[in-house]
Amino acid sequence: MPAPGADQKVPSGPVPTRGGDAGPLSRGLAQGFPDRGVLLLRSGLAVELRQLTPGDFALLENFLERLSPETREQRFMGAVAPEVAARGLLSPLPDGERLALVILSGEPGSPRIIAHGEYVRDRPGTEGAEIAFLVEDAYQGRGIGSALLERLTLVAVRNGIRRFWARTSLGNRPMLEVFRSMGFALTETASGGEVEVRLPLEAPSHFLERYEFRERLATVASLVPFFDPRGVAVFGVSRVKEGLGRAILRHLRAGGYPGGIYPIHPLAGELEGLPAFPSLAAVPDGVDLAVLALPAHALPSVVDDCGRKGVRGLVVVTGGYTDGGEEGRRLQRELVDRARGWGMRVLGPATLGSHPPRPSHPAECEPRPGNPAFRPSGLR
Repeated sequence: MPAPGADQKVPSGPVPTRGGDAGPLSRGLAQGFPDRGVLLLRSGLAVELRQLTPGDFALLENFLERLSPETREQRFMGAVAPEVAARGLLSPLPDGERLALVILSGEPGSPRIIAHGEYVRDRPGTEGAEIAFLVEDAYQGRGIGSALLERLTLVAVRNGIRRFWARTSLGNRPMLEVFRSMGFALTETASGGEVEVRLPLEAPSHFLERYEFRERLATVASLVPFFDPRGVAVFGVSRVKEGLGRAILRHLRAGGYPGGIYPIHPLAGELEGLPAFPSLAAVPDGVDLAVLALPAHALPSVVDDCGRKGVRGLVVVTGGYTDGGEEGRRLQRELVDRARGWGMRVLGPATLGSHPPRPSHPAECEPRPGNPAFRPSGLR
């Protein structure tokens, strides 16, 4: 029996071929690796995107166990045990017939799957595929379903798939809203409490526009902590009057930043007229941005403290990474990977800091007058 949508007339236009030109989607946004890497959500949170592997069974089962019974039933069209569902999602298929992506978040070394999405071809070599995705209840409404569907679409078109179809319950409004927001000319057919959705993947102009718009929103949201944070913590402020951390603290105060400024020092009670805190956990208020002016060896544990506090942006003034040869580059990769594991973005290392469009919180060290020499740093 043909799969739903298999007899649908395919509109005229360029026919994508496996491994070949898939039209505007492939030539434009599907370059690179749309199935892996750091993914920015519309909240600005950075999460990890990658393909599901057979070794992910425990992570996948744990993800399914955390779902509410209602969410699980809507995805699998009935009650199913998490272990059974996990084995089904990992059941082997011929190469190229299924693509499963997962989004992970959580502490470095202890990632958790928070979303799963996949497409499965109707039959080997055909141009239609069933699509489905699942987002943990606590993360729904954050654009994760849309991000998964976008990435699956980019890879599918590149691999010669020209249409998606999905079947879900009429009550699964979040999933239906994601489909409706994608920019494709979808059709919906309801029957017996279920609805079948068909999405032709040609004529992608609206999809591309919405994809690019969502990408811009996510990028802007991820930069908010650097330019409009609720609070700023400064690490590496010495009790003596000199030093880089002290200079940054003075600039924050002089710039008229209206939010909380929190120097972190294990012994000092006050720095530059501000109460000092022995640890970031001791700060009673929210902190969006942390400025790190500490030796490189001290940063891993500080980055973890920032992640647990909910910090969203790090300004790493510390230098010596790329100057340290291969070992320095390794430490820099570990620093960035650790921060990304917590969903944080990093400005630096070896940066002069950040400065907002309006003079409210220059989290920077002021260079001496003269002709400046610049070195690469960058936002990561």
